[in-house]
Amino acid sequence: MAQELPQENERRFATPHTSVLYSQLNAAQQAAVSSLSHFGYELSYIRIHESGDIAILKVGEQVATIDEEGNVDPEPNIKIRS
Repeated sequence: MAQELPQENERRFATPHTSVLYSQLNAAQQAAVSSLSHFGYELSYIRIHESGDIAILKVGEQVATIDEEGNVDPEPNIKIRS
């Protein structure tokens, strides 16, 4: 039985360009992303949550998050899909 491949238009399989993700952040988040980029972090995706959108950044195996107020959590308690 053949396994069905995921649809390319599913959000979890799409990898939008960093500038597209960046444009979806508010000013406080953009400033924090800019600061973390100096340490090698790259904006990976935005997690949409009812309490506010969270920017997820990665450098190697390290993960950091930025909440809607621009607060950085360098050791978030989140699960990242591989």
